Amino acid sequence: MTTVTTPPGDYTFEDFCWIIPDGQKADLINGVIYIASPEYTDADALLGWLRTILSIYARRKNLGRVFGSRVAFRLNKWNSPEPDIAFVSRQRVEQAMSKVHRIWLSKSSRPIAWNGTT
Repeated sequence: MTTVTTPPGDYTFEDFCWIIPDGQKADLINGVIYIASPEYTDADALLGWLRTILSIYARRKNLGRVFGSRVAFRLNKWNSPEPDIAFVSRQRVEQAMSKVHRIWLSKSSRPIAWNGTT
């Protein structure tokens, strides 16, 4: 990984989202942005297979959702990793969607109907 040349600990999650272009694999760890090198084709194939298997299992058992790389998980203001594969339980997905929905409604000037599905 290549480190962006800035003093350690200066970047926040908001900075990270602003600086890193969509599609670029990077991690924010303790306020430092780490840019990932391109993936090898074999590693990409393995991750694709594993994500598919985990997604099918999670869906059939109604356990939650599986995400691939390029999804940043905000842990706190200075940490937002983009894991190669991540599982989020159904309860956590519902909590997150509920929070996003409340924020969205609070910023809306008109009534919105939402059935709670994604």
